[in-house]
Amino acid sequence: MRLSVVVLCLSPVMVLTGCSLSPTAPPSGAFPVEVTIRGVLHGGQQPVIGAHIYLFAPNTTGYGGNGIAASATNASLSMLNSGVTTHNPANSGVDGNGNYYVTTDANGNFSITSDYSCATGYTQSGATSTALSGSQPVYLYAVGGNPGAGVNSAAGFLASLGPCSGLSASTTVFMNEVTTIAMAYAVAGFATDATHISSSNTALALTGISNAFANTTNLVNLLTGAALATTPGGNGTVPQAELYTLANILAICVNSSGPTTTQCGGTGGLLTTATSTGVSGGTVPTDTATAAIYIAQNPGANVSTLYMLPNGTYAFGGGLSTAPNDFTVRLAYSGNFSSTNGNQPHSVAIDASGNAWYVGSSYMCTTCNALFEFSPLGAVSSFGVSAGDTPFSSPVAVAVDVNSSNVLVANSMGTTVTDFNVSSSTTSPIYTSGISKPVDVAVDGSGYIWVANTNNGANNVLKLTAGTGAVLATVTGNGLSSPIAMAIEPGASGNVWVANSGASNASVFTNAGAAYAEPTVSGVSGSLAIDSSGSPWIVEQGNLVNKFAAMGTAGGTFTITGPDGAFDAGTAIDGAGDVWVTDTDDQTIWELNNSGTNLSGTNGYTYVSFLTNPTGGVSPDGIAIDGSGNVWYSSQNFSPVAVYELIGGAVPVVTPIAYGVAHSTLGTRP
Repeated sequence: MRLSVVVLCLSPVMVLTGCSLSPTAPPSGAFPVEVTIRGVLHGGQQPVIGAHIYLFAPNTTGYGGNGIAASATNASLSMLNSGVTTHNPANSGVDGNGNYYVTTDANGNFSITSDYSCATGYTQSGATSTALSGSQPVYLYAVGGNPGAGVNSAAGFLASLGPCSGLSASTTVFMNEVTTIAMAYAVAGFATDATHISSSNTALALTGISNAFANTTNLVNLLTGAALATTPGGNGTVPQAELYTLANILAICVNSSGPTTTQCGGTGGLLTTATSTGVSGGTVPTDTATAAIYIAQNPGANVSTLYMLPNGTYAFGGGLSTAPNDFTVRLAYSGNFSSTNGNQPHSVAIDASGNAWYVGSSYMCTTCNALFEFSPLGAVSSFGVSAGDTPFSSPVAVAVDVNSSNVLVANSMGTTVTDFNVSSSTTSPIYTSGISKPVDVAVDGSGYIWVANTNNGANNVLKLTAGTGAVLATVTGNGLSSPIAMAIEPGASGNVWVANSGASNASVFTNAGAAYAEPTVSGVSGSLAIDSSGSPWIVEQGNLVNKFAAMGTAGGTFTITGPDGAFDAGTAIDGAGDVWVTDTDDQTIWELNNSGTNLSGTNGYTYVSFLTNPTGGVSPDGIAIDGSGNVWYSSQNFSPVAVYELIGGAVPVVTPIAYGVAHSTLGTRP
């Protein structure tokens, strides 16, 4: 099966006009861009004749996404104008929604000449975003036409072109089922369907959706339409075989004669199986592009049924030989970690730009402790590797401050919290007589630093002034017993929750450090996170997750039936209020909705049995969600030593956490 091809030839005018980045905010509006787009679209081994080719950009007036109905506020923006019917009257038109398109000819060819406009920049709430000026993402959507077996209205394709400012005269894109899968996963957190991809217009949202579109380049070579094995940065492993398997699932419908065939719309076919909810009763997709989005949004649903759809007819070789546990798409990034000396990544935090900050620590190697920054596309930098407590000593926890200007690191074998200044890449240790083997650090809505100590049964929590480290409060009592994790309620003076590893309880304090509540849990407390309603979620041993009301009243205890019934976990909340939990012992990740229902299936996501593959599994530890809906987590397993990213697995969320706390947007979409 040949790859579907779209070739874009762009004139130099784009580079010389307002689509380029500007150092100052440009005026709002749009401007014409003189470009020529020429291409050919193939489905299977045949040209697609009479397909409609649209050029879209994501909207910014309301979110699209799983469970959000299609509407005018989240409809993708059609970039083509009426010039297409003037310049190409024989192969163009306008649909019932007023969106212009061009059609492919008898050989699958099409062309667009100077017939669209790129916005000069995103206009966000209250201001125009300087950083994103001219970087409006655009994408191609192809639908319908005859791929060789007859006119097939269910044939749908996607290809992300990235930002307008990134296009050039040499831009070439191969558009096929692989590019469709890549874009569907990357933008799943913003997509209701293939023509309704949208975010809000806040700066955080525009950053998130731009990063999401860019992430397609980590999955597919847009020049060839081939799935990647390694990310362009060279340090990321891509699940190439899984991408080809997913492409094969789409291709079996594309290459049929239409949506009523067994492969597409029949019982067990692609369209009837890959619904918006993953179960019967959900919205049935009308084409393969939207079906790909629904698979990305429900990666644990109907895996075996979908896997068997090609039934031996594989458009793309190199796919999976057996059905996977789920269809999450997981990238594995290597850093400056070392399995030889036990250097392991631990806690993770996301900043406003979508960078993921990890700490790496080792009890076996005093010079292996460091802070790692992974860009939104996985490029890695490391900072502060040195011996002793300056600047790091077995760091195990990391937090980003309200403005993403500083990263705080708790050194579990030392007497400091390290303050890393992002702009200068310099570290400053905060020394305080009360800090002794801290295991967690958090930043509240007013920028104060909270530290949980465990040394010699200290059982206390400190409130410190940022920068100087001056002690504002030393919190003791109220059930504190080997505090292990902290989270802060929304607001400038939100209450502070502490999970205790030495008792079956949590300790709640006012922002001034006074005892507030002491809720009980049924076992040893583990990780802790707070959702948009201010409800804390505490994970404990025995596959139990506890939800509390903000005042400390229990809101429910939820049990997950897992492979061996144990949690060693990190916890994160996404923009829909879903709760994500890492399970070290079971080598899996769980997703619960806000009512405690398990969304990730019996085994969770990316489950690998340690009994059958003791060296190939991943032991998830820290976890965080970024503004694009990607799930980042670390692994305690020495082989492989890596950090992981589930592409588009969650709903985008406000980052960093401290910003959400300060602006009362914790656990919400950006």
